[in-house]
Amino acid sequence: MFTIVFCVAVSALAAGCVMGWLCGVRVTSAKQTRMRSHVRDLLRDVGTLKAYAAKVRVSANENALEQRQLRAAADLARKEAVKAANVIRTLRPAVRLIRTHNRELFS
Repeated sequence: MFTIVFCVAVSALAAGCVMGWLCGVRVTSAKQTRMRSHVRDLLRDVGTLKAYAAKVRVSANENALEQRQLRAAADLARKEAVKAANVIRTLRPAVRLIRTHNRELFS
């Protein structure tokens, strides 16, 4: 009698374990599916952020190049202005002399 009760209890326990394992696998599987989709979404977002970071880096490099070109152009313009000022300073006495000479000729 005891062996029959024992066998029924063991078989019920085994059936309960199998049923629990199957249900647990389904629940875990659903959780894993959700986690996989979340991880996939996060990886996609990371890829998008990397692409945006690359675009920002390219834009920053272009801006830096443009800034260097603008500085070089400003330096060139400054040098040319200094040259023009020196030429005007040099020519001013000659122009005065020519004016004075012309006044003397017409007077």
